[in-house]
Amino acid sequence: MESDLVPIQVKSGVRKGSVEGTEVVVKYVELVRRKGFLSTKMVEEEKQTTIFFPKVSIANINDIKEVNQSWNKVMDSPGKSFYHHLDYGSEWNSSEWGDILKTGDETTGEVWVRGYTQYPHGIGYYAKFYCPDLYNRVKHEWEEFLQQLKLREFEKRKSNLEYLEEVGRYEEAAQIYEYLDMPEKAGEMRRKKRETSVVRVDLNDLIRQLGERGFTITYHCSHCGAPLKIGAETEVEAIKFCSHCGSRLEAIDLARFIKSHLS
Repeated sequence: MESDLVPIQVKSGVRKGSVEGTEVVVKYVELVRRKGFLSTKMVEEEKQTTIFFPKVSIANINDIKEVNQSWNKVMDSPGKSFYHHLDYGSEWNSSEWGDILKTGDETTGEVWVRGYTQYPHGIGYYAKFYCPDLYNRVKHEWEEFLQQLKLREFEKRKSNLEYLEEVGRYEEAAQIYEYLDMPEKAGEMRRKKRETSVVRVDLNDLIRQLGERGFTITYHCSHCGAPLKIGAETEVEAIKFCSHCGSRLEAIDLARFIKSHLS
């Protein structure tokens, strides 16, 4: 089993196929079996291996903060992990950034990268580098990646969101907008929900006033133009949708219309 991996040499600007990165030579101590005259014993032997880390560009060996083969050490370290990020992990992993596993805490400029003895199919290692340039590029690419996924998810849900808004299911729409990280739209849906509740109360009072005055008025659907009679016997629930085309009728517009006949 290998001991701690100690970097002893670094070479930047190494190209493996279309990928450029940094080669790091590490030394370590390994227990090996030695046959003696009468017995076999285990002895420590110092060895070296060369690991290629894609995307990394460093020249100072001190910028290598840690090298190991422990996945748990990577995942347990503080910072932002990309590899297991909910629905987004698999697509990020299959991209050109798939070997960029994690960034350190904000502003540290540190990045965890997966490397290989033979890129890309050799023995795998993990290293944490101080590499502000890569840190900033990864941060930018990750934000772009998430934005593209959100846009695609929005397009998939767009018709459903329009339907929920059309039928007045504003809270359901707000929750979807929150999931899509669109807080302004979520807030807009909740404002509509509150406004609709207020207007519904207002409509009940306005219809009551129509009855007290003995008025019956005709409202025309803004979608198809069909006439809608509103009088003392009208229920608010009955005028939420046009009975002819089924379109949702805006309560605010109805309230304004009734008020114009009462004034």
